[in-house]
Amino acid sequence: MTAEEFLKDAQQDPKKGWTAKKMLIEFAKYHVEQALKEASKKASIIDESIGGGLNIEVKSINKDSILNAYSLENIK
Repeated sequence: MTAEEFLKDAQQDPKKGWTAKKMLIEFAKYHVEQALKEASKKASIIDESIGGGLNIEVKSINKDSILNAYSLENIK
């Protein structure tokens, strides 16, 4: 969602009563969540020990460890 789309959505629901500050915080949280979700889908490991590096797709990465890597509580 773009900033413009997010702003329009927030303004169309006056019940939210969001201030400009709250809109910025929620927009930042939205993009952090989206970035972490995308990173968890595309995670891979590069094994440097083989020499030159070998990109190995690993399906056993704990995706929750990526999704929870950055606390949304840090966005204030």
